[in-house]
Amino acid sequence: MNFYRRDFIKIVGLSSVGFGLNLSNPVFANNATEEELIVKTKYGKLKGNLINQVGIFKGVPYAGNSDGKNRFLSPRPLKKWKGIYEATGWGPKSYQLPMNLPPEALKQMKLDEGRANEMDENCQSINIWAPSVKTGKKLPVMFWCHGGGFTAGSGSGSVFDGYNMAVNGNVVVVNVTHRLGPLGFLYLGHIDKKYEASANVGMLDIVAALEWVKDNIAEFGGDPDNVTIFGQSGGGGKVATLMAMPSAKGLFHKAIMQSGAFLKGLTKEEAISTTNALFDNLGIERGDIDALLKADPMALVEKSQSVLNTEDPSKGLTFNFAPVVDNVSLTRNPFEPDAAETCVDIPLIIGTNKDEFAVPLTDGDAIIENIRAQHGSDTDPLLAAYLKDYPDYPLVDVYSIYSADLMMRMNSIKIAERKYQQKAPVYMYLFNYGILQEGNSIPKSGHSMEISFVFNNPESPIVPGVPVSDDTIALAGIMSRAWTSFAHTGNPNHKELPNWEKYDLDNRATMIFDTECKAVNDPAGNVRKILNKH
Repeated sequence: MNFYRRDFIKIVGLSSVGFGLNLSNPVFANNATEEELIVKTKYGKLKGNLINQVGIFKGVPYAGNSDGKNRFLSPRPLKKWKGIYEATGWGPKSYQLPMNLPPEALKQMKLDEGRANEMDENCQSINIWAPSVKTGKKLPVMFWCHGGGFTAGSGSGSVFDGYNMAVNGNVVVVNVTHRLGPLGFLYLGHIDKKYEASANVGMLDIVAALEWVKDNIAEFGGDPDNVTIFGQSGGGGKVATLMAMPSAKGLFHKAIMQSGAFLKGLTKEEAISTTNALFDNLGIERGDIDALLKADPMALVEKSQSVLNTEDPSKGLTFNFAPVVDNVSLTRNPFEPDAAETCVDIPLIIGTNKDEFAVPLTDGDAIIENIRAQHGSDTDPLLAAYLKDYPDYPLVDVYSIYSADLMMRMNSIKIAERKYQQKAPVYMYLFNYGILQEGNSIPKSGHSMEISFVFNNPESPIVPGVPVSDDTIALAGIMSRAWTSFAHTGNPNHKELPNWEKYDLDNRATMIFDTECKAVNDPAGNVRKILNKH
């Protein structure tokens, strides 16, 4: 199963950067009207732009400096400023390595020049799209956590530009940027209690951003008592983690996880092993935090590369820089062995894409051998179940689905099952819209493809090759409206969508998003029963 790490890293990079300008977006239209807009916050005045009656604020700080002596510490309080803060340019992103992307993606990425290309330790900022900033209304807030695992990305990719979602869904959209990699998830609590929360300061940044929203978003026409957190891939993992963090309780009221089922965090022992490896890679004596504080931030990132990920096909891909159950900021696993009590009142949408990952194997014998290595005596009944659930799919296409099931979908189903045991509703989806890829006869719905549909940005596809057509424009409108309807009411149903039932263990209702959306009970149930053993 050696394809997991290579392809996951390649595709997870795609989940954290947008490609292309959304030319249908009125922000870029020739007839757009623009004027300056001043909003008063508890920290001081912010200047943004009012474009076609939508207030847009970029690079808004929500925490104090995290460099120097504040490195590895919880976010510092934001100080008030005098005068007017210019919130008209994208803020910097956390230090990170360039993404391992295919050439065509890198070529398109040039269209994003000027969007968060600068890196800085003081990267904590949010972007806001507010369609009711001048009306006095209180609209639902949709708070986006970007993908890229816990080591890459920012809240400024063009594919999750919030304009269309804000206007068409009548919501306030907020995108967050926070600390990543060793700067956001390096455990040092075993060395000095001062750093007991260091393994989760990237998550505590997000909590600080949610606190900023609670205190200030009403000035932008948002309702602080109706906040939906949503995220994809690593962003879905951040959503899951927030649902288990005591400090985040009460700061959000609904949640959406897209292709990012995160059952459990790292143990302290696992985190210490990663910390020791980083010390060794840097040539620093283990435990010398002063030397870590003086180290160049990019050197920390570069030397962390060799300890980023651990492959265990039975568990999918695990991240060595990720939230840690430190018994301080994160006191338990999000969804292992059950759903955290902190999210008992939180309605949830959760789902995955049918294929998620490009699979390089095309040889039938090699495919079967890889499956047999994981499932032993279950291999033959599992293959029979796939052929029954996907009767028109060649083996290579079945293998693509199997890979997505093993790494994403089955854990999403586990989360849905465990969330169902709580009183708040849970809704399951499966994104099936796809494009043909080389070596396959069935269109593939790869990792991250749904993001441009969720944000109603069909002309900014995150995966190169997704066409703009009547079908994609229609699907983007339908899917984005489901997300914003959920933000308004806790129920994703709307008139353009077939009835989407809550998930339960009897029917396992699932909304299939495709050129024709349909509600299906327990899709690929034969496979589920074998992979999830019930």
